[in-house]
Amino acid sequence: MATVAVQSFVSAPLQVPKVTQFKIGICQLKVTTEKSANIFNARSMIQAAAEQGASLILLPEMWNCPYSTDLFAKFAEDFSDIDSAPSLLMLSEVASSLGVTIIGGSIPEKDAGQLYNSCPVFGPNGELKAKHRKIHLFDMGKPLPGEVQFKESDNISAGEKPTVVDTDCGRIGIGICHDIRFPELAMSYSARGAHLVCYPGAFNMSTGATLWELEQRTRAVDNQVIPCYFMMIVLYVFMWYLAPCCEAC
Repeated sequence: MATVAVQSFVSAPLQVPKVTQFKIGICQLKVTTEKSANIFNARSMIQAAAEQGASLILLPEMWNCPYSTDLFAKFAEDFSDIDSAPSLLMLSEVASSLGVTIIGGSIPEKDAGQLYNSCPVFGPNGELKAKHRKIHLFDMGKPLPGEVQFKESDNISAGEKPTVVDTDCGRIGIGICHDIRFPELAMSYSARGAHLVCYPGAFNMSTGATLWELEQRTRAVDNQVIPCYFMMIVLYVFMWYLAPCCEAC
């Protein structure tokens, strides 16, 4: 019988940051077609969360623009030039002025002629610590009667790399919306010592309401981490319900 050598997924013990006690602020935004208004509203909600003691503050998916494939290019920003990117510049400035870590939901990113659905992470010094590009794009199947067809891949390119970032609040894995439906991503974050996995999302009542809670519970029990999903229900750990959105904001 042939002998098969199995290589461990983690070849050596990871140096994992100490778990700390902290408060999370989750911002739910009403997005408009006015980019400047969206930025102003996001800044105001981040400040309000910090005033209530939050040291880790989270924004939703595509918070600076309507979630529409024909608008992404208009609202997109270049992550390599933050001074010319109003949404990113605001996040950098407010993170620094308030001394908080911001998981910046996602905004459209433009890079080398491509568009991405990208989540920036800013540290308390205003530095861009990480960027996650949405890996699993949401291409809606045949819509139900009266519903609109949506295919993110029409003009968004998929990311290729998982994102783990060490912050003052611990080690955090990042996914975006549809990424939560794929267990391998959360498994890789758990194996890398993540304490928290954040999924900014933009599901609506027709594309995911029945699955939101199930997916969070599943990722929590599979990996023994806290998934933080910025939709109707957030914060699960070990299958125990912690808070609905209205109480967590």
